Amino acid sequence: MDISPFGARSLSSFVKKEGHDVRLIFIPDNAVESGPNHSLLYSTKVLNDILPLCADTELIGLSFMTNFFDRARQLTTWLKEKTGLPIAWGGIHATSRPEESLQYADMVCIGEGEESLLELLNKGGSTTDVSGFFFKTKDGIVKNRPRGLISDLNTLPFPDYSFDDEYVFDKDERNFVEVDDSVFKRYAIGPFTQCGNYFHYKTMTGRGCPHNCTFCCNDLLRATNKNKNYLRFRQPEHVIQELLEIKNRLPFINAVYFSDDTLFGHKAEEIKEFSRLYKEQIGFPFGCQCSPLTISREKMEYFVDAGLSYIEMGIQSGAEKSKKLYNRPFSDQKALEGAAIITDFRHRFLLPPDYHVILDNPWETPEETKETLDLLLKIPKPYGLCAASLIFFPETSIYHLAKKDGLIKDELVEIYRKDFKHPKDNYINFLFYLCGYHYFPIPILRLLSSNRLISIFHKNSSSQTYGTLRVLCDRLTFIAMGLKALLKGDWGRILRHLLRPATYQKR
Repeated sequence: MDISPFGARSLSSFVKKEGHDVRLIFIPDNAVESGPNHSLLYSTKVLNDILPLCADTELIGLSFMTNFFDRARQLTTWLKEKTGLPIAWGGIHATSRPEESLQYADMVCIGEGEESLLELLNKGGSTTDVSGFFFKTKDGIVKNRPRGLISDLNTLPFPDYSFDDEYVFDKDERNFVEVDDSVFKRYAIGPFTQCGNYFHYKTMTGRGCPHNCTFCCNDLLRATNKNKNYLRFRQPEHVIQELLEIKNRLPFINAVYFSDDTLFGHKAEEIKEFSRLYKEQIGFPFGCQCSPLTISREKMEYFVDAGLSYIEMGIQSGAEKSKKLYNRPFSDQKALEGAAIITDFRHRFLLPPDYHVILDNPWETPEETKETLDLLLKIPKPYGLCAASLIFFPETSIYHLAKKDGLIKDELVEIYRKDFKHPKDNYINFLFYLCGYHYFPIPILRLLSSNRLISIFHKNSSSQTYGTLRVLCDRLTFIAMGLKALLKGDWGRILRHLLRPATYQKR
């Protein structure tokens, strides 16, 4: 985790504008330690060190996704025992599981929190009558009506990057340190960091997604809000003004990453105007995500001319059965057309593109999983691959189907503690891992992915074998990159490799 969470900083700026004081505390992934049964927890030192930062407040809020549940539960239990202060949970997990969340928290925010949190703070801590909140009381749970979505995002203040009263747990210092420009600079990493001294600012131009994938939190949020005006965008001028303020406020920032589910979801005319303003007034390289259904040559031309230098595209699957399961209604040909557009502009990028796929689908056979690999092998190299392990996030459509089919036995282990970034170690997943190397020869992958070899190795080799091979490849790649940098005299790259693990990686 970095210290640029769009939601928390947006909440902070919104309530600060109305006169409330806010203290932001960030606990990155590198502060955790392995706990029992594959859990990740905070050390007693981290828990003790956070107490003084919470002592003089009236309300403590935690915002997190499902895979941070163990830590949120641990931290909440600790803070309630030591401080007795009321604690609110927010974020996608609280929205999906409010009753479960109230086993630990005193109140839960459902959906977008700006207006709900402001109403809560304005009414004081004793009220249980706030739209968009559930409360735990001695008489049971109070479920207030949901609050509608904010329709005009242009009325919202920009995310809070004042660094006033902000703290982050620093692994090198082994303590919480105040966030200032120099501290934030160390955490301002992103895709272009590997290219040189690029420091990223991360933001979003809108909320929601044009797609309705069954595995995604947007599936749940759409249902929560009954699909009413779910996808919303800010005006180009509003986004540019935010970036101009950051450019002046943090002069070391020289790259932008737009975290929208798909930046290409904007209409072509909006993209044209945004690109013109961005090129004239910002001028930094930027990265974003797209999908086969939103990308077009016209939109790409506008964005690349403005500075688009890295792109990710979600393919997810090449198996027809899985496309229907995921509600990804596009053909292989449509995915290849999107990849062809990216390939045609590749020479103007700083980095090769990355494509996203989903593995470990229990409804798929190895032969069906291979259909996705076959699709990828039709895309010209170089490109990288972001392979995720399918997780049945609570209350999504695919979660309910998995429950119906008896595929979920232990939600804590199989969902809450599952790391989507690490698919299972088996033969076919190892082929996807090799496919993720920018220049791994496609003819060799075609040979290794023959039906005969899959039938021989996929079921007849241990997961430990492929786990060992993956680690070995990682180390050989790291050594090769180091030698290449050494031969070129690229001491800056070598220095970044030496420093980044200590600052950003897990223990």
